[in-house]
Amino acid sequence: MSSPAWLLEPPAPDTLRRGRRWLWLCLLVWVLVMQFGIAPHGIGGSWRECDTQAIARNFLRDGFDLLHPRVDWRGATDGSVESEFPLYQALLAGALLLFGDVDWPGRVLSLLAMVAATLALHRLLEWRAGPAGALAAAIVFLSGGHAFLLGERVIPDALSLALALASLPPFLRYLATGRLLPLLAASVALTLGALQKPPALQLGLVMFLWTWQLRRQRLREFRLWLCWLAIVGIVAAWIAHAASIGATTGLTFGIVHGDTKFPGLRHLIGPKIETELLLTTLTFGFSLFGFAALLALWRQRRLERSDLALLLPVAIGLFASLRYSHSRTIGPHYHVFAAVAGAWCVARAWQDRAPRWLWIALIGAATLQGTGSLLRERDECRQHRDWPLLPVAQALRAASQPDDRIIVCSPKPEFDPLWRRRTNFEDPRIFFQAQRNGWAVPIDRFTPARVQELHDAGARWLIVPAAVAAVADQAITSWLRQNATVSTALPGGTVYRL
Repeated sequence: MSSPAWLLEPPAPDTLRRGRRWLWLCLLVWVLVMQFGIAPHGIGGSWRECDTQAIARNFLRDGFDLLHPRVDWRGATDGSVESEFPLYQALLAGALLLFGDVDWPGRVLSLLAMVAATLALHRLLEWRAGPAGALAAAIVFLSGGHAFLLGERVIPDALSLALALASLPPFLRYLATGRLLPLLAASVALTLGALQKPPALQLGLVMFLWTWQLRRQRLREFRLWLCWLAIVGIVAAWIAHAASIGATTGLTFGIVHGDTKFPGLRHLIGPKIETELLLTTLTFGFSLFGFAALLALWRQRRLERSDLALLLPVAIGLFASLRYSHSRTIGPHYHVFAAVAGAWCVARAWQDRAPRWLWIALIGAATLQGTGSLLRERDECRQHRDWPLLPVAQALRAASQPDDRIIVCSPKPEFDPLWRRRTNFEDPRIFFQAQRNGWAVPIDRFTPARVQELHDAGARWLIVPAAVAAVADQAITSWLRQNATVSTALPGGTVYRL
């Protein structure tokens, strides 16, 4: 089977240099918009950012143990939690050691990671579609909701994406030349990306399908299979290690224990969930640009098997994580590889010598999309900054001692009736902002017996958010009147001394 010309003959260097100058201008504009369009706001009530920063902070407080990331909602354990490999948090811990407990190093790391991800994607698309298509795709990629979310938050997704995307250009180099060094570079990059976020393994499936379609003789090389086995083996070994931690401490982010992202049959065929998934990927993933480009490729009969080899794993990834990926509030980060696929389709559909008016139209449409993404992220940041429980956490920190253990009643139930499985109810935000450790209690287990049990185990403070107090039953209300003292009562919630 002969290989396509684009794999064996990359664009000329002079042509690439011209396109890259425009790319750097686009990146500069995007960075400036991110820095000045989204004002510094602190982590506030951002759920995932509190967990991420807490793990980094605990590397400094509890001792740097990369194999045992620790959370604040640890109860009577040492806080070791079943989680993805904490590379981002480890890098962040190094910055916190130098600059103190501030949030901006994590934001800078995420911003730089998104820049690196865009550069890797652009390099890949230069090879496949030429400099014009790669530039058009980069413009679309930088204007999507995922870019503003991942490039601004203190979460590991942008770094995982950058490393995973960095694996594809050297892998194509290996397919074209058979050289070992690009294969090793691709394997290391994908391993590091997938260790942080296992959904990045979908790019491993892309690699296999591209090899089958573009350079099938490479499948006879033992070293290729050895590298793929190493990627899967290392990620699986970490997941097994993390699962053993979860089995020991009972603390989990739902990697193996606890909840799961996988859907049931009734969820896969539910029109409401599928509609929500589509709306979420339009905002944070594949985008209208991607769908328009895919339609153009199909109508022009230019859709190739190498395109489908990217689209299929991305679709599998979205449906495999449907419990979260369908939601615009809890799962937009699951659409980042859909954003990559959308950019790929734009690059493939774009004309090599597109007229100026088409470039103007693209930039205008991307500016509109980017403006919407910016305003959406600014509103999210405002909500995190104005989180009503932040004053409650600050009051608790002032009233309690550093080694006091606390109980936080989460607004989430332990069991999700729609998905019929356990939830990750452990709300980290009060723990993080108060800088205290303790127990998280789901709202459906907020009973006198449970609070008394935790008090006997060493808890000295109880935090009841206003949303929980509004639906609490009479039994727990009467118990608190008899056995607890109100330390602070604020609109966001109440702090009780037990």
